[in-house]
Amino acid sequence: MPARVKWIPYLSCDGMPIWRQIVCALEAAIGSGELRSGDGLPSQRYMADFIGVHVNTVNRAMRDAVTRGLIVAKTRRGMVVGVDPVVQEACDK
Repeated sequence: MPARVKWIPYLSCDGMPIWRQIVCALEAAIGSGELRSGDGLPSQRYMADFIGVHVNTVNRAMRDAVTRGLIVAKTRRGMVVGVDPVVQEACDK
């Protein structure tokens, strides 16, 4: 099981919808190396509570991030940063 990181998105407050700000923060964290392939993200409820938004807002952001290939959703394992097929295969086990 991948280790959970304590990453929380930094929201820019630039008028963009919050769910999009979360996705942009996720992209930036992956691009900068703050989050690496195989890192586990905190639960959606934890993220929502921490940044003060409804869990559905975080859920929408995570669905978009999955669609973009930034993260992989694993049943009972949560969300994992995953663009590396080797890491994805290891998470499947």
